[in-house]
This record gives sequence, C-alpha cells and structure tokens, in this order.
Amino acid sequence: MFRVVIVEDEPPIIRSIKEKIISIDPDFKVVGEYHNGTAAMLEMDIVKPHVLITDLQMPVMDGAALLEQVREKYPEIICVILTGYQNYEYTRMAIRRGITDYLLKPPTVDSIAELLTALKDNLMQNQSLVEAEILQHMAFPNHHSLENFTKTEKMAREYFYHANYILLYAWIPPELQTSLPLTQLLDKAGEFPRQGERHYLISASAHECILLFGIHDIQEKRYLEIEADLRGLSDTEAVSFVLLPVEDGLARIPQLLTKARKAAFTHNYVEKMSFEVVKAAEPIHDSRRMDLSVNHLNHLISFQRKQKQHEFEKQLLSIIAICELEAAPRALWVETMQHLVRVLESNAQPSIASDKARSMEDEIKHAIWGTRESALIIDHLKRIFGRLFQENEEAEQADWLTEVEEYLEKYYVTNISLTDLSEKFNLNPSYLSYVFKSKNHKSPLDYLI
Repeated sequence: MFRVVIVEDEPPIIRSIKEKIISIDPDFKVVGEYHNGTAAMLEMDIVKPHVLITDLQMPVMDGAALLEQVREKYPEIICVILTGYQNYEYTRMAIRRGITDYLLKPPTVDSIAELLTALKDNLMQNQSLVEAEILQHMAFPNHHSLENFTKTEKMAREYFYHANYILLYAWIPPELQTSLPLTQLLDKAGEFPRQGERHYLISASAHECILLFGIHDIQEKRYLEIEADLRGLSDTEAVSFVLLPVEDGLARIPQLLTKARKAAFTHNYVEKMSFEVVKAAEPIHDSRRMDLSVNHLNHLISFQRKQKQHEFEKQLLSIIAICELEAAPRALWVETMQHLVRVLESNAQPSIASDKARSMEDEIKHAIWGTRESALIIDHLKRIFGRLFQENEEAEQADWLTEVEEYLEKYYVTNISLTDLSEKFNLNPSYLSYVFKSKNHKSPLDYLI
C-alpha cells in the first residue's frame, strides 16, 4: 500500500533494508533504489513514494541537498535519515530541516520494524493519502494481487461513506497533440460538491482525467448543473466528458471506466465538447457509418472512372453536407469515409490497388483524429481522395514531401518539432508524420538523425 524509496551509496545496505521491509510488513513496497540524490530526484514523479529513506553522505548530491529539494517539491513525503553515530553534524542538519525519523546503521530487524510501525501510524492518519491509495487499487486492480484488492475493498467501505458516487471521465484524442485543460477542470471539480460532499482525483494525465464525487443524492438536475459548469470551461472544443453513476460499490469502477472510454471515443466531436451520462445497464454501441445514397455513390464512381477530379470533389462535398458529417462524431467520420474508399475500390476503373486503398484508410483515420477543425479535415479528405486521380497523386504529394525534406536539411541544427513542421506546411501533424514515414521509412524527426 505504501511506497518506499531508498537512497544509499552502499548496495549491501540497500539490499539489507529492502529485504527486512519485505519480511516485516507487506503493506510497504520498495519502488526505487538509488545511489545518490540526483538519480532519486529524476524519478520522484514516476515512483511517487510515500516514504524516502536516505543516507546523508553520498556522491553527486548528498542527503542534505536531497532532503532540501524533497521538502520543497514534495512536502507530503515522509523523510527518514540513515545515520551512524559518527555523523552527528549531518544528523543535526537534518533535524533542523524537520526530519525526526531516522535509522541507525547498520539497520536491524527491530529498528526497521519500529520505524515501519511509526510510519504506518503517521500515514494512516493522513486520510486523503489513504483514500487516494484506495482509489488507485480500486480503479486499477490489475496492478495488485487479489488478496490486496480484497483488503482494499474492505478499507473502501470504511473510508467512503457517501450514499451515492458518480464518476466523471474526461478525454481528448492524443492524436490532436494537445492537452486537457487540467488546471481549469480540477479547479471546477473542487466547486461541484455541496456541503458534506467530497471529490477525489483518481488519475490525471495530458489526455485523460478521472474524478470521483461522493454526493448526497443523484438527480437529473444535478447532471445538468455539472454539464453547464463544464461547458463554461475554455479550451474544451475537442473534449469528451462522460458521467457515470457508481452502482453496487466502488469495485465497479474498472468496468465503468471501460464503458467511459468507449463512450468518450464514440462521442468525440470536431469543434465541440461532448457530455454523456451513461448508466451502468446501458450498452455502449460501436460507431456505425452513415448510409450513403446509391445515387451519390454512383456519381462518385462515374467521376473517378472518367478521372474528373473537380466533379468528384464537388460530389464529395455534397455528400459531407447532406450527411451533416461536420456535426458528426469523429468515429463516424472515419467509418463513413473508409467505407467510401472500399466502395470505390470495388468499382474503380482503373482498379485501385489494395495496399493503396488501405493506405488511404489509414490516412483518413490519422487526418480525422488528428485535426481540430472540420474545414481542415475536408481539405485533408480532398487531398486523400485526390490520390484516385493518377495525374495528381504523386505530383502533389511529392511537392510538399520534398519541401519538408529540404526544410529539415536546411534547419537541422535548430530545435524543430512536429508541431512546427505542421504549422509551417499547413498540414495535420499526424497526417504529415504518417505520409512522411510511408515514403522515408522514418518519422520527420528521425530523418534528422
């Protein structure tokens, strides 16, 4: 349950402490072993320890400097010093920094057992810390043993006492290469609860945020209030929000998260936020393509056969307008446009090679999921379907690919990012990377190496 990091420049001492912790109390797990403070600080955000046990005299960054940085950046971490009787001055320095827990070298079973007991008492008093750890176990049970999950489920019944819980899931497509407005979202989440209610952060990353709310009652009016608050946030045009009542206990959270992810995917729109309330018993259906009229399809097939690109593009735009694809979820865009490729593939004259059709389908997926604006998506679709017209395909693609290559070769000494390239050439980053890699067998950034 509680994660421990050991920082010590003598490997036998690290090994001794780790073995004793494992044998004494399974609620403590050593998640990091480092030989100096610099190495420990590099991974502090990754291992997220509850307890830091550190020697004081070490190379590169000593224990005193490490304790100072940890105190400043991670004040919630409990720090323990490893000290010998001869290190009196170092120990006094640590005490002045507020470190009161220590282990004498060489650490014994009794001294570590006494330390772990004191640490557990201290940690268990921090209710928020325990609640966060319980939710991590409940939401991601695959990371923990069945025995630990059963123990955590029992603790959850003690710590989570509200009559009702709802799960709020927020997601933005990673292909867009932009992040959720986490600061705004977390600030707003703190305003949702009424008196006596609580909110808990389960997980937050650039593209996914999971929040839990303990509330007095669940009513439709409450859902509408939450939706209104979320719509008041800025920079949420491409964000999917899914709200799910938690029924039958917190152990259901993993199944609800599976439904939330699927709902967020199938209801993600271009240029607008989506908000869905999903009940536990409601199925989430896979995205289905729009039905295209036979008349429209026949026109497209005829224009492709006659190699009339201008007329083909006009018909394509007409289909997009009639089907209102600009107001449709991204997944529906993808399914419909990929279906159109398959229809044309089976009817085209001259025939379309299978690998070319599959390449077009992949480009459609990358362009739609990786583009924020519908107008740009339509431009990408025109370019992709333009590959069906022999005189334009290779020439058009070669033009901008050559320009990108020349730009990379000219400015290779500068710090060029994929975003910089996409803005420079007015191309979707995902689409640019996909087509570039198809030709050069490496990404634009790897091309510089």
